[in-house]
Amino acid sequence: MWGDAETQANIRGTAWAGYQAIVEYVDDFAPVRARQEKDTARAARLLTSEEPTRLKERTWSLCAAAS
Repeated sequence: MWGDAETQANIRGTAWAGYQAIVEYVDDFAPVRARQEKDTARAARLLTSEEPTRLKERTWSLCAAAS
């Protein structure tokens, strides 16, 4: 995500790009173990688990500290 994603084109190399790369990975690409479709499983994890939010908050804190 960080190096070549089109979503990073205008912000590549910034702390904001780092944060966005992590968020995009967590929301759209992180592996899931589920019997349902992967997109549905990711959406369910985002809505029912605290781990994705914790990871995003930690990433935000690290990016803010680096700025």
